[in-house]
Amino acid sequence: MKCPQCGSECPDNALFCTECGTALPAAPANAPQPASAPQPAETQPQPAGYQQPAAAPQPAGAVAQPAAASPQPEAAPGQQPVPPVGQPQAPYGQPIYNQASSTPWYGKTWVIVLFLIFFWPVGIVLMWLKSCTWSKVVKVVVSVILGLCVVSYVFTVIAMFNAFSQASNDIARSDTAITAPSAPKSSLPDAGSNSKSAPDTSKGTPAPSAGTLDSSRLKDAKGNPTVYALINIDGSDLDGLLQSCGLKFDRQWQGWINDDMSRSVDLYNSLSDDVPLDTIRSLSSTELLESGDFFVSCGKSYDSLDSFASSVVNTDAQNLVFRSDDGLTGIYEVTDLDGNVYNALVSSTAGDYSLAITRG
Repeated sequence: MKCPQCGSECPDNALFCTECGTALPAAPANAPQPASAPQPAETQPQPAGYQQPAAAPQPAGAVAQPAAASPQPEAAPGQQPVPPVGQPQAPYGQPIYNQASSTPWYGKTWVIVLFLIFFWPVGIVLMWLKSCTWSKVVKVVVSVILGLCVVSYVFTVIAMFNAFSQASNDIARSDTAITAPSAPKSSLPDAGSNSKSAPDTSKGTPAPSAGTLDSSRLKDAKGNPTVYALINIDGSDLDGLLQSCGLKFDRQWQGWINDDMSRSVDLYNSLSDDVPLDTIRSLSSTELLESGDFFVSCGKSYDSLDSFASSVVNTDAQNLVFRSDDGLTGIYEVTDLDGNVYNALVSSTAGDYSLAITRG
């Protein structure tokens, strides 16, 4: 086909001239081919008496031949092939094999479940991302269940901590005695060679006879009850004395204790149980130490074990019968106003000074 404008040769199916761009007239429809004159069929001479056989009749209900599938239209040059009907079509410019949707690894169900089990804060975050395909109801239910589990865990830890603290306090209160190594008194060091503050007993201190209680010796300079007070005072007066020392009887603690719990006084029986206050009030001084042992915690207000011993062990008759090599434990033999002999153990542990009085 020639362009009517510039005369250039153009393809027959072109719509525009390739040289000047002029619109070309549509190509004429296929012209009908001139009918050729029918050619006479060549006949061969038949022998005499020959008859043409009749055409075989077609059986009724013959199966119709399937119609040929209509051919798919061919794409014009420069155009993408059109996919068959019923197949997915890719967006323009992208091949169909790249269009499969892919979920990121952090949006996969098994990843989220693992994080929820082993590291739930991250699991909660991943669960609420848009990459997670779970329904909103499921996310809310999982969040509520995890929240309840966390709250239960926190309360359990607090309860266990309180129980542990209470058990530690009970152990500290029940540990009232330190056992000294067994040795004959004759082999123990003399008081004068071990402690400057211990009284000189080489000349012997006579045991006092029963007499009147000296109220000025019931408390030391630090406000703690002395050995003199605890072995000579009756149970009916003990509560009043300890209250004057800043100690109050606690029914739950079953002992006397100050406000900051740095000082305390307890009377334990042979089973390491606290003797009730009503029982204490009904006992004399001798009966008190027959029913149990005193344990006194005096705090950190002393400079050394010697200064502590000289302050609280203030009986008329006393004798140092044991002193540890590290100077943190000492045992005194003391006598009350009635002549009864007791052991007073003084000790220092991490700067805390304590006193225990037992029957001799």
